[in-house]
Amino acid sequence: MMRTIMLAALIGLLWCFTGDSEAQPGPQNGGKPQGFVLWPREVSGYRKSVEGAEKDAIEKALARLVDCLKSQDPPLESWHPDEAYLKKNLLDGPGEQGKDFELDGVKWKAWVVTFKDSPNWSEMIQLNQTAQRREISAERQTMAGYVLAVLTALLALGWGYLRLDGWTNGRFTRWVCVLAAAIVGLAGLGWLTSN
Repeated sequence: MMRTIMLAALIGLLWCFTGDSEAQPGPQNGGKPQGFVLWPREVSGYRKSVEGAEKDAIEKALARLVDCLKSQDPPLESWHPDEAYLKKNLLDGPGEQGKDFELDGVKWKAWVVTFKDSPNWSEMIQLNQTAQRREISAERQTMAGYVLAVLTALLALGWGYLRLDGWTNGRFTRWVCVLAAAIVGLAGLGWLTSN
């Protein structure tokens, strides 16, 4: 019985490591012209104060940038730039105060930020690929943890089966076998319904 459990554990372990590897994605945009689709030129933000308008413009610029990255072919969905990266690498200066206006007796301040004409496309692709590798690595580590937990549970179940069978001197072998099968079945059903 113990040899069978060890063989099943070894086969399960080998099965986990025989899948296709996606950790190193192939080159993106092979032969396609490099450049962004729908690259934004400028974004305006509006608030009651200049500082608020500047903050609103940066938030809107980040949202437009994420939309732009998702609309590329292939889409850059794993990496999302933060405010510091946006200000340092993608905006052409800190921006400038736009034309103020009045709406329903409330004066609104405007702030306009302008994007650079030619961003560093290859750096963004590289950052996206690094983020993809991290995501795939985290998925693999989670799967390895699940497999290890299942193998540990199966080994504990086998050990418990042998101990209980030895303790009862083989009188309840069938009942112990039915109990072990029920535990494995319930665990499998719980795993299937949780996914």
